[in-house]
Amino acid sequence: MKKKKQHNKPSGRITTKHITLEGIKLAEDKFVFPKTKSEIEIKIAKLFLKMTKAKKELDFIRNFELVENEENNIDFMLIDKIDKTRKIYLELTELIPPGSMKKGYDSLPNTVFVGEYSEKILKLIRKKSNKYLGLNSEVYLLIYTSDYKSIPSFYVETLVKDFLNKIPLKFSRIFLMIPSLNDSGPLINYFPNDQRFLSFQKVESLKRLFSLPIK
Repeated sequence: MKKKKQHNKPSGRITTKHITLEGIKLAEDKFVFPKTKSEIEIKIAKLFLKMTKAKKELDFIRNFELVENEENNIDFMLIDKIDKTRKIYLELTELIPPGSMKKGYDSLPNTVFVGEYSEKILKLIRKKSNKYLGLNSEVYLLIYTSDYKSIPSFYVETLVKDFLNKIPLKFSRIFLMIPSLNDSGPLINYFPNDQRFLSFQKVESLKRLFSLPIK
C-alpha cells in the first residue's frame, strides 16, 4: 500500500476575535494550522467530525468514527461504530480564490468578481466529483479555508448553491468549513440546500458584483 508523502503546505491567516465586556480582543484559542498537508487535513477532519456531532441538523453521522486512508486516492473514511459495513468517504480540499500565489496568500487580490470566484469553486467541485464517479459508496466533500481572503462572500455562496442545485454530482453532501477556533468555526452546508432556483437574469447580475474579503 502506497502511503501519502509528507508535504509542507503554506497557510494564510484568519483573524479570530472575541467580544467581551472589556472590548474586542484577539482569540487566544484560535485554530493553528500545522506545517504539512497531511497534518492539516487530519486536524481539519477531526474538527469537522466534532462540529457535526454538536449540530442537531448534522447528527446523522453521530455514530461514525474517522479513519485516515493511507492510499493517495481518498483522504478519509467515516465508519459506523455499530455497523462496520457502513462507510462514507470524506474528501478534503482547500479553497483559494482566483489570483497569483507566487508570493503566498499576501499576493492574492483583495477583490474578485463574484462570477469568477464562484466559477472557480464549481470547477474545483466538478473535478473532485469526477474522481469518484465509479465509486458505489457515499462521498462527502469538505472544503476549507486557511486565509481570510479565501472566505466566499454571501453572493459567491448564493451562486455556488444555485449551481449545485442544478447540476448532477457524485457528492451526497458538500460542506464549507472556516476553522477559526480550536474547537469550532463556521460550518456551512453547501449541498443539499433549500435555496430557491435563481433566474438567468439574477445569476448574471450577481456574477458582475465584487466579492470583498472578510476580516
